[in-house]
Amino acid sequence: MSYYPRRLWPFLFGLFAAGGYLALACLVTFPLVLPENFSNYIPGAGDSVQNYWNLWWLTRSFRSGDFLPYYSEMIYWPEGVTLAQHPLNLFNGWLAFALQSFGLSLVETYNVITLLAFTLSGLSAFALCYYLTRRALPAFIGGAIFAFSPFAVHRAMVGNLSLHTLQFLPLTALFLLLLLRTRRWVYAIGAALSFGISFYMNLYVLLAMGLLLVMLTIAEAARQRSAQVLGLAAAVCITGALIGSPFLVRYAADSVQFRDQANQIKAARENNADLLAFVTPDPWISFVYRQLPEVTRLAGEIRSMFFGNPAEKTVFIGLGNLIVLAVTAPFWLRSGRRWWLAATAFFVLALGPTLYVLGRPLLDGMPYEWLNRLPMVGFGRTPSRMAMAIMLCIGVLVAIGLANVKHRAAYAALLAMSLVALAEVIPLPMHIDKRVAQVPLFYAAHFARLESQGAILDVPVDLWAADGPGGEYMLYQTVHGQPIVGGYIARTPRHALWPFNDLPFVRALRARIRKDREPYAFSPEVLERARADLARLKIRYVVLHRSFLPAGDHQVVQAALQAALGRPIHQDEWISVWDTEAQA
Repeated sequence: MSYYPRRLWPFLFGLFAAGGYLALACLVTFPLVLPENFSNYIPGAGDSVQNYWNLWWLTRSFRSGDFLPYYSEMIYWPEGVTLAQHPLNLFNGWLAFALQSFGLSLVETYNVITLLAFTLSGLSAFALCYYLTRRALPAFIGGAIFAFSPFAVHRAMVGNLSLHTLQFLPLTALFLLLLLRTRRWVYAIGAALSFGISFYMNLYVLLAMGLLLVMLTIAEAARQRSAQVLGLAAAVCITGALIGSPFLVRYAADSVQFRDQANQIKAARENNADLLAFVTPDPWISFVYRQLPEVTRLAGEIRSMFFGNPAEKTVFIGLGNLIVLAVTAPFWLRSGRRWWLAATAFFVLALGPTLYVLGRPLLDGMPYEWLNRLPMVGFGRTPSRMAMAIMLCIGVLVAIGLANVKHRAAYAALLAMSLVALAEVIPLPMHIDKRVAQVPLFYAAHFARLESQGAILDVPVDLWAADGPGGEYMLYQTVHGQPIVGGYIARTPRHALWPFNDLPFVRALRARIRKDREPYAFSPEVLERARADLARLKIRYVVLHRSFLPAGDHQVVQAALQAALGRPIHQDEWISVWDTEAQA
């Protein structure tokens, strides 16, 4: 009689774990869950509006019957641009489509997906840890270490939604282990589906997953001394690749547009993890460290020495996690061998092609450089993102270590320390991005009345990337729904920059970013080309944004547009709008 209730225990544990992870997700993202925030703002900064646009574009495409929308003419108008190397994350798009079908707004949908990403990542890691330990509390701690790692929380803080949607990484590992140990076909289906879906999510998650599956397969083949293990794993990978083949075909076909951007060792050095970054906290994502001025000051000084892109240097493991890991080492050194070996491998890869310590290069030719030379892997110009796999391995090791502690007092103390360690990654408050509530009112008021589309040229023109206002223009598009010339995607093919090369008037309107500090100036010859250049781009509206230009530059550009196009049809404190058809 007790057999069936015992079989239900894992499901009950999973239910309680899901509730715990959801509560932690609400705490980590607080004050997002407050009613006045949840329906009006989204979490994060920087790339959050880009990922917000991703959900809008995917939902819009699905409604029109395009379920693989890897090309868009809505940005980089009129030719459009491939999105095969842009982190669209179709899985989140499918969720967004379903949630909005139930009446949620796009803002609410984004926020629900953010909470689900943390919750499901924790739950899938819990399932893996529980399978390995058969202990609920250690498994819960292991799942929390993975789902709420500094890496994942930082990605939420900077708006990288697809880089904290990590639930398929531990889930695929779990299904693969179950398959290799039981030979049951149901686990083969689970592993293949989980691996296949990952092709439609994020390439860095897919890369980490592929490497982890290889490591686990080799370890399991050695343990069982069976070549059949290799065959089963190969079958899973091949089936998963077939599921992901529509993406793979498009990715391979469009890769020719990025040949000049492949195997970017220089970029990989700038986006690597400094050796000391693993033990240096980022006070921005930790309420606890912000209460310790000396720690904050010291961490800031150390982080300022790191070489390259500071946004990619948050790979902190957590001092609490390191303490628990060290104390429980005697319990996981043997039974968790494959996991600490995997953690070591990912740690070395995260250091990139050159080992840096406090911003100083010490060793070239690191293993990441070898990996980067493999076909189809050259896209990986951000090695520090292997930190996601490091944190999964550490979560598993902590769970194994805690599960094998026999002394009750030591067990209780380590559990308490593990829970306290979670405080290291609670921002309190999470940065709230209010840009989604600051879209100019003209867009909704004017374009809602239009029966036909009219392409928009936003000024200053941004065809580049994160340093300019292209992300905001994509945000505005989610309201007005018209094609725009610019945009902000992960990788911009060179041919998409042709308006700057061929159209003098458009080039003169470009956003001054990076090292471009040329003053705004419009010669009579350039002004004479204005209407011809706009006609070649098939532009209906020109929108000048005051907030993206210094006052003096705004006056120069405003005068040039009026000289070329006449009086604007609308003008307020934020934008000026010209209708090229009305002025023709």
